[in-house]
Amino acid sequence: MVGRRGQLTIEYVLILVIVLTIISLVSIPLINYTEDTVLDVGYGVLLGGELNRISNAIHAISVSGCGSSARVSVNLNQLADTSPIIDINSTHITASYYLQNGTRVAVKAVEYPPYTSISLQGGSSGDYLVIQKDCSHERPSNSITISV
Repeated sequence: MVGRRGQLTIEYVLILVIVLTIISLVSIPLINYTEDTVLDVGYGVLLGGELNRISNAIHAISVSGCGSSARVSVNLNQLADTSPIIDINSTHITASYYLQNGTRVAVKAVEYPPYTSISLQGGSSGDYLVIQKDCSHERPSNSITISV
């Protein structure tokens, strides 16, 4: 009778090991997928926040008087893993980054008024944009790409 109990215990342990193996084979890929999705969304929110700060500064300058300017710091260090790009051309600002699966995704496009000029400058504390209201009403022909 004692030998039979030992055999039942071993069978229960083996069944438990098999069940836990099956559960782990199903759950680990789901956990990895979920983690990648959360990181992708988080990076998109951070990059969108940077664009919102730039957009708010552009709006503030556009309602100000001629010659008004603002300096907006651009901090993409938190997004360095995704190779973010903020592209500023003569009509709009776009941003994109790489997802965990390698696909490049555009986050947002912000159009700015023709009387606004934007230039990228660097300093000891990092890169920043200088946004200036130009009353000549000519659209500047600058094209800036920021990447990490």
